[in-house]
Amino acid sequence: MCEDDAIVHIEFLSIFKELETQSKFDKFYETKEGYFQWEWVDEEVLLSNDLELLMLSDNGNINDKINTELVIERNSNLDDEYMKEICSFIKCEEDHEMDCWNPINVEGHCCKLCGQAIEFEIDKTNSVNQFMYFADIKINQIKKIYNSSHGISFTRLTPTPTIKPTYQLVVFKINDSLTYSKDMVDYIMNKTIPIFNILSKSEINITNKKASNNILFWSSKKKILIIMLFLVVLTIYLVMKFSLIEKLKNFIRCIFGYTSNEYFVIRYKNGNVNITGTHDETKCLLSKGEGC
Repeated sequence: MCEDDAIVHIEFLSIFKELETQSKFDKFYETKEGYFQWEWVDEEVLLSNDLELLMLSDNGNINDKINTELVIERNSNLDDEYMKEICSFIKCEEDHEMDCWNPINVEGHCCKLCGQAIEFEIDKTNSVNQFMYFADIKINQIKKIYNSSHGISFTRLTPTPTIKPTYQLVVFKINDSLTYSKDMVDYIMNKTIPIFNILSKSEINITNKKASNNILFWSSKKKILIIMLFLVVLTIYLVMKFSLIEKLKNFIRCIFGYTSNEYFVIRYKNGNVNITGTHDETKCLLSKGEGC
């Protein structure tokens, strides 16, 4: 190789290094944490050792294809050195502060999320070239519809070349003013999954799934109202169960020395007992002729 050829080759590789660096940074910057904290990251974006694979044609064999797409799909946001640096500047909410049951941990995010995540495999022997690139285009169209309420995160989890890599799709609530709705998250998820089935030219194999559930109390005011309602119901139950009203009356009478004016008349007639009540203290209890 002559000197001019060597210079051209070096410049060519340098261009691809710059392109890959920019591509990785763009993916990193588009994430929730990257957008918020990218200026704090001291580490440089890691470059692949297989940059020359980017120059391979899509018409190459399957091994060339999966190696090439690994370079394209690799997501720097999943590297530990990035996440450790980013997450050191982010304060996450406690589980009890979030408006869902069972918030989920997912790759690429520092904090737990209220949402749903799936991990799935595809077969690279059948899928379209640059699977993740075209999937991102379609996902971004869905993002634009729900960008004020929900976020969608799509990443590759498998860090090595393989015919069946694993990916992660996450749908999560981003608007704190809205109440978390599992039905809405399910709807967006079910609307997104067919994109992968089409691009992989077969039904994806979902290997793992986790989801948050709707929470019963989603605000402090509603918590207080529900607690008060519970106490009222409990009080009514105890009153009925133990006849507390009558016991309370007797207690008050005892304290204030109150004696009821109610009297009872007991009469015997033909072997039968007849009891009647009266508030008349002067009523004569003797029969006629006996006098009072």
